[in-house]
Amino acid sequence: MATSAAYPTRLTAPHPKIAIAQILADQMTSNLPDTYFFQHSYCDFDQLVADVRQWDLDFRQIDRGLFRGEVLQFGMAGIHISEGRFGRALDQRGAPPAGLRTIGIPANRKVNFIWRGQQISGNNLIVFPRGTELASVSTPEFHIYTCSFPEDLLALLSEELKIGELDQLRGGHEVIHCDSDLMNQLQRHLRALCGSVRREKMSLCHQNTQHHIRFAFPRQLLRTIAASEGVCVPATSQKRNLAVTRALAYIERHARRGPLSIKSLCVAAGVSQRTLEYAFDERFGVTPKALLLTHRLNMVRRELRDSDHSTTKVVDVANDYGFWHMGRFAANYRQLFEELPSETLQHTSPVLADSSFGQRKS
Repeated sequence: MATSAAYPTRLTAPHPKIAIAQILADQMTSNLPDTYFFQHSYCDFDQLVADVRQWDLDFRQIDRGLFRGEVLQFGMAGIHISEGRFGRALDQRGAPPAGLRTIGIPANRKVNFIWRGQQISGNNLIVFPRGTELASVSTPEFHIYTCSFPEDLLALLSEELKIGELDQLRGGHEVIHCDSDLMNQLQRHLRALCGSVRREKMSLCHQNTQHHIRFAFPRQLLRTIAASEGVCVPATSQKRNLAVTRALAYIERHARRGPLSIKSLCVAAGVSQRTLEYAFDERFGVTPKALLLTHRLNMVRRELRDSDHSTTKVVDVANDYGFWHMGRFAANYRQLFEELPSETLQHTSPVLADSSFGQRKS
């Protein structure tokens, strides 16, 4: 099957009358850097974080079970497109590609997660403001596309389309509720693009694919945002969001002190225990006590992964994070990650083949 057949018919070729924006953009990217392609499946979220390109990520697993995930990434001319599927609930932190404008697009209508205190559904677009860090809590079966573009390119395409620039279109909102039909078209386009590149890596060198990545798709994305101008998703309680932010900062600072009391966490967050419990349930779907435990277990796992197994003892790392009852610690660790601490230290976790995850239909 020819690569072009994977795309909607109306987008398979440039319009014969080349717009001024395209000429300028061609000049801007006349010396195209090498294209790149990366795809891998994982059962270790820390390894995924270490391997992923362009993004600076920090994941913590929240729910129990073996992590499974897949990342597909490709790009050219300063444009980076990623597709991510994660099979466990994760506290996602980090930063998008530097110097670019990034937009997150749920892969289907069933996707549901929290983004910076806002509930995201399949018809929402996330427009990263400049300098905004990633702060998301994803549920199992999380599936999303992210697209990062040079600001100059988006500005030129906006001028060509005779619509406002990105920050004008989003009206100060980070999350935009879009027309369901337009979102469906956008998701189908991305699914076809990623599927085509996944099947044939060399398609990134084809002129038609490059045109879609550099012009056709960002045009469609801008049109979708323009059609949804002024419509946003209301944020959750500002008081609860602030309480979670303060509580998490306190947990990070005192991770090595062992179990923290809920009372001390409430003092740090400046709210009652009831409010803190509501806030954590809203953001993470767990109690503060449960999140405290999973956070410490995540920190132990990370340290075990990064340590020399010939000189490091599991008991010493566990004790550093306040785990003194080794039987209970090992049981909690295995329940969360489906591996023993000793397996993490020895780097003997199971390895997934590249095609073992993410082949399911959206």
